[in-house]
Amino acid sequence: MKNLFLGFCLAFLSLTVFAQKKDGLFSRKNVANQYATVGIGGGSSYYWGDLSPYSSPHIALYNKVRWNGTFNYTRVLNQKFSARVSYSYIRIMGDDNSYSEKLKKQSSLRMIRNLHFRNDVQEIAFSGTYNLLPQYGKGAYGRAKVMPYVSFGVALFAHNPKAKGPIGAPGFSDSTSTTYVPNEFIALRPLNTAGQTMPGNRGQYSILSASLPLGLGLKYKLNKNFDIAIEAGIRLTAFEYLDDVGSDPYVDPTVLLANFGPASQKLSYRADEIKNPLNNADRIPQFIQGTALAGNPLLDPSTDAVAALPYSTKRGSTKPDSYGVIQITLNYVLGKSIKCPPIK
Repeated sequence: MKNLFLGFCLAFLSLTVFAQKKDGLFSRKNVANQYATVGIGGGSSYYWGDLSPYSSPHIALYNKVRWNGTFNYTRVLNQKFSARVSYSYIRIMGDDNSYSEKLKKQSSLRMIRNLHFRNDVQEIAFSGTYNLLPQYGKGAYGRAKVMPYVSFGVALFAHNPKAKGPIGAPGFSDSTSTTYVPNEFIALRPLNTAGQTMPGNRGQYSILSASLPLGLGLKYKLNKNFDIAIEAGIRLTAFEYLDDVGSDPYVDPTVLLANFGPASQKLSYRADEIKNPLNNADRIPQFIQGTALAGNPLLDPSTDAVAALPYSTKRGSTKPDSYGVIQITLNYVLGKSIKCPPIK
């Protein structure tokens, strides 16, 4: 993963240097158009995965929407292309119960499963942007008043999925040195809640992974020194565990208790809870409806959950997770004294 990150950095630097070579993709006749900007901003964030189905992607745009903050440095290479490096702090969230309400006919599993998560993703992205309209002026002060663009690149992200424990469960510490405090979020990866390190499974998932950021944006020139931009983007990953839910089957809670402690036991299999841990709502009616839709009507999650959702059941699917952002940034044009030297 360190080599991957180093490769991202070298690729970005190489693109900037190559842009100034006489015989490169961007010839030196475009030096007059080259300048740099720095930007800061934020916006909303979205998640798709096992707790937010791809079959109804529009629901994620208004359900469990969270926030993000970002900072970027952009080097304008010519009238069409720019190279950008950015850091973003992105919170995403998913909850079976909220999606069950939106997709009752498709959500018998979610009504029974009762999983949720919150994840704070820290992302470093290296992107290229391409202007979609002609720009007739030169340099920073000749930039167009309005400019739509597309962005594309690679990103490295770190993440840490968390969840709240069952309503009414007492606080405790366990053998993993994890302290569970009621009504507070607790990190899930150390608890092996997905059963990822059990024999026959694929092993512990990484806290670092990569994504492909794709975006569509619009820049507006406020004055000679400032632009404001809005960009909507999606991050495509090959990673299953942004939500701590993969295709591994449930592990018997008694096995989790013996190997990883009470926190692992309580936060892995959650179909037997009678309260939604996020809002303390009664979930018995939802459990009853879910089991009826699944063709096995049952009445009480605290006693009937395993009959509705056996431990041999897979917790989720093999589909990778993804996340998206809408970001508004204020960008400042750096002075002419800050520029890359020409390559001779």
